[in-house]
Amino acid sequence: MVRISMAVQKFTSSSSVTDWPIVCMLASQNPLILKNFRSFPIVKEIIDGYPDYAVYQYLYRIKTITGKNFKSFLTLWHDYDKQYSITDTVTYSFDENDFKLTPATGRGLVNVINYLTVFNKHSDECLRIAEIGAGIGSEYILLSKIVCNPELYGLKCNNIKNYTIFDLETSYPLIESNCVLHKVEPPLFITNYELNADDYFDLVISNGALTEISRDVVSIYFDKIISRSKNGYFLSNFGSHSSMLSETVQLSSRDFDSFLKKSGKDFKVHSDISSIVSKFDNKYNVLYVFGDAFKVPLKISSISYLFKLKLFIFFFIKKLLRIYTGFLRV
Repeated sequence: MVRISMAVQKFTSSSSVTDWPIVCMLASQNPLILKNFRSFPIVKEIIDGYPDYAVYQYLYRIKTITGKNFKSFLTLWHDYDKQYSITDTVTYSFDENDFKLTPATGRGLVNVINYLTVFNKHSDECLRIAEIGAGIGSEYILLSKIVCNPELYGLKCNNIKNYTIFDLETSYPLIESNCVLHKVEPPLFITNYELNADDYFDLVISNGALTEISRDVVSIYFDKIISRSKNGYFLSNFGSHSSMLSETVQLSSRDFDSFLKKSGKDFKVHSDISSIVSKFDNKYNVLYVFGDAFKVPLKISSISYLFKLKLFIFFFIKKLLRIYTGFLRV
C-alpha cells in the first residue's frame, strides 16, 4: 500500500479548524485518546455529523445489495464502531443480536460496497486505488477487511495492488494509528513522491472531500491523479456544504464538470442517489462516476413499504423522546 503526501495543508477547509490537526496529532500518539476520538465535539462535527435515522437508510441499502451476506456486513460495521467509545450509536436488532452502529461508518460501508460491486466482474485484476480525502481511513480499513475475506462477504473481490491516500499531512499519523487499532496493515508513507509518467490508477474515489479543497489544489489532483485514473467515484456536495473556504477559492460543480471535460472523461452525474447511497445523502449530494466499469449501472435498491413503516416508527419514537425530555427540563 502506498500513501502520497502533497503540500495542501493550508488550502483545505478542515485545516482552518485549529482544533482538528491538534486532535488528530494527539489521537495518533495516544491510544486512549484514539479510542475516545469520535466523542470529541470537533470530530463529531467533521466526521460524525449525520442524523441517526440515516443508519436505517444505509442498513436498507446494504441489505438490498448484499442479500444473504447481510449479517457479515452488519458485523463488520458493528465491529468497526465498537473500537471507539461512542455514546451516540443506533442499536439495530437482527438475528437475535444487537448491533450498535453509527451513520458515518454506514455511509463509508455503502460506498465500499458500491466500489466492489462495480468491479466484481474484474476479479482477475489487481486494482490500484487512489482516495482523495480519507478522513480517518475508514473506507480503506473496511475495504481491506472485505478484500481479505471475500468468501465471508460473498464478493469476488479484486486484489489491491496499492491503495494511495491523498490528504492532509496531519491526518497521516492518525490513519496509520487507526489501521493499527483495527489490525489492518497501515499504508506506506512516501512524502512528496512524484508519480512516474506511466503511473495510473484503476479507480479514484472521494467521499465528500472535494468541497473541502481549494480549486487550485483540485486542479493539481486532476493532473496527478484523476486524469490518470480509468474509473472515478465522487460523492460530492457542491452548493450544499458550508465550507470554511472562501467562495473565490472553493470548487463548484461547474468547475468540476470543466475539469472532467478537459481531461476527456466520459462522466455521468447521478442527481438522485436515494437508491444508490441513501435518501439523506440525496438531499445534499450528487454522485459523479466515470470509466468503463461504471457504464454497468450501479445496483438500485427500491424502498419497501415495510422499511418506510419502520423508519416512520423510528421518527415517531424519537419525537416522543424529545418532547418527554423537554417536559422534564421545564
